[in-house]
Amino acid sequence: MRSFPRQLAAFVFAVGFMLPALAFATNGYFAIGYGMKNRGMAGVAVADPKDSLATTANPAGMAFVGTRLDIGARLFVPKRQSAMNGTMMANADTTGDSGATLFMIPNMGANIALGKWSVGFAMVGNGGMSTRYNYDFFSSSDHTQALGVSLMQVLILPTVTYKVTPTQAFGIAPILGIQVFRAYGLGPFKGFSIHPSRVTNNGNDWSYGAGARVGWMGKFLDGRLALGVTYATRVYMSPLTKYKGLFADGGDFDIPRNFAVGIAVKPIRRLTVGLDVQRIFYREVHSVGDRHPSGPGGPRTTLGKLGATAGMGFGWRDQTVYKLGVSYEVNDRWTVRGGFDYGRSPVPTDQLLFNVLAPGIVTRHWTGGFTYHLSPASELSGSFMFVPRTTQICAAPACRTMMTVKKGAFIGAQMWQYSLGVSYGLKF
Repeated sequence: MRSFPRQLAAFVFAVGFMLPALAFATNGYFAIGYGMKNRGMAGVAVADPKDSLATTANPAGMAFVGTRLDIGARLFVPKRQSAMNGTMMANADTTGDSGATLFMIPNMGANIALGKWSVGFAMVGNGGMSTRYNYDFFSSSDHTQALGVSLMQVLILPTVTYKVTPTQAFGIAPILGIQVFRAYGLGPFKGFSIHPSRVTNNGNDWSYGAGARVGWMGKFLDGRLALGVTYATRVYMSPLTKYKGLFADGGDFDIPRNFAVGIAVKPIRRLTVGLDVQRIFYREVHSVGDRHPSGPGGPRTTLGKLGATAGMGFGWRDQTVYKLGVSYEVNDRWTVRGGFDYGRSPVPTDQLLFNVLAPGIVTRHWTGGFTYHLSPASELSGSFMFVPRTTQICAAPACRTMMTVKKGAFIGAQMWQYSLGVSYGLKF
């Protein structure tokens, strides 16, 4: 136990050093899961906690994982391609592949069991989006400059749980948020902003905020059935002032609230089947959910300029995510896992223009994983994820008001992903 503070300090430093490399998008811009064990089951964790990253899905789960430390990282490879023809900014047919396709994403968690109570924390990359095109789609004259955005979010969740009975627990985790954003090559949008000098090419801008996650979990039928429910408030972030002319409400970019329910069943001793359903409320954050000018139906809100109150945003809709996972203990050393995660794209087809910058449109995630017990007190876990290609295309007249009306006018985006991760768990 004496080495635990030094291990913790070393990893916090490593996470801080690696922070600028974080960027990804899966369920919208939320990760499907955080620990390698629950990622192997497509993120299932609300009623099936397996390590000290459990608080990211349901803080109550920390009451059932014991005293332990978990350290991990994963490589993430997002592939994105965008194309447009006949838009209001680029009349020519343009197609480009995004650079920025390899990222390392670290995470860690720790928990200490104290009888009915437990205390712990997790530090994870929550989500983000990063693209870099060497061809500027939006410029009608100069296509040579780079175009892209980068959003990175990290959450720190100190956690306290209390077991009201040996099989039922409540947990609460304050959420401390850190995010950094930058944009470049968006000069053509200055004419649509109330703060044209705060739209693009202003370097990194940092933002900080806080929220909370609460949850309950219970085990029934001698542990063969587990149920869980969790709710996360909106994480209120300080404004991105360097980009207050790009994001609605003067640079506001909060992390949306969400809730989830979960069930885990053990039909036989070594097999666990889990299902989580999560709802993410993207529409409540104006910079994410407000629509930009689109087809005949018009915007959801009164259209304002970029940066204005209820101004133009990415037009995302709320998303419901379904996660199904299985875990099987082959023997005392090996456990194998698999899962499937599905959520309809949060990007409406007629909102693709802004979203070529961050095409978080993928819908299906296939996962697998394993745990190998090195000793009774230590274990090695791994996970992989494959996301097949998803394509969205909006053609005139559906996107008419964002386009020069001509035959063949369209906006399109494609995305597919791979991920491979490993973690080390130590029990005390």
